[in-house]
Amino acid sequence: MKTLCGFCESAAEKITKEHVYGEWVGTLFGAGPGKLPVHHTLTREGGLAHAWNAYGLDAQVRMPCRVCNSGWMNDLEAKVRPIITPMIIPMAVKQRCVALDRSSQLCVARWAVKTAMVGEFLNKPHLRYFTQAERRALMDGEVSNVPGAHVWIGCFAHTNDGAKGTMSSLKHADGIVAGHVTVVARGQCAVQVFVERRTAGYDGPLAVGPGPWERLLIEIWPQNKEGLAVWPPPLAFANDNQLGMLFDRFFTGGARPAPR
Repeated sequence: MKTLCGFCESAAEKITKEHVYGEWVGTLFGAGPGKLPVHHTLTREGGLAHAWNAYGLDAQVRMPCRVCNSGWMNDLEAKVRPIITPMIIPMAVKQRCVALDRSSQLCVARWAVKTAMVGEFLNKPHLRYFTQAERRALMDGEVSNVPGAHVWIGCFAHTNDGAKGTMSSLKHADGIVAGHVTVVARGQCAVQVFVERRTAGYDGPLAVGPGPWERLLIEIWPQNKEGLAVWPPPLAFANDNQLGMLFDRFFTGGARPAPR
């Protein structure tokens, strides 16, 4: 059977390999043998599934077709690169603050969800959360076409000469894939994606475990009324363990509206 593109569903175009986390990030660190330490971790709720170390952003999946890979996906990577590069490698203390308007937030959020969608192809099909309709919706439109999507950005406090906390997680409820969590840390930029369809259209706070999340993270999707987000947030993640806490802040089986 002919493999379909994970986004446009075309069977006519060649399926290509796609770097899950953006090969261009490696150039910021001078990627090459011995130059870019990357720790990849693929987890599922309930325990570690797979972990490996490498030099370079080597995680790739055969998922998009040639047209998608070299077309809208490449355009999105090119658009997000100048936005998040100052957060990955701040040039100087006085340049650490990065202001993101609505357009920039939307671009980063769409890129983050696209990364999550591509990354879960490291999992077997029955462990994937996103539907084909949701992947196509992201290709055709914006993050608003992915029900229950939330995206936050944070800051890794210390020098991160490569990548830390590069993880993809699936949340399960009664054996069913009920939600998706992805955490990516590149340099000093940390991004979390949480998607759970039951939260779609819900305006209240997500039900999460205790933690200073509002001071550690800035939610860029759904967008706030002010329309402007300034990175970094007041607090930063001090180490890998603190970054790993992001996986435990949601209730098992996905977020639920907080009790009133």
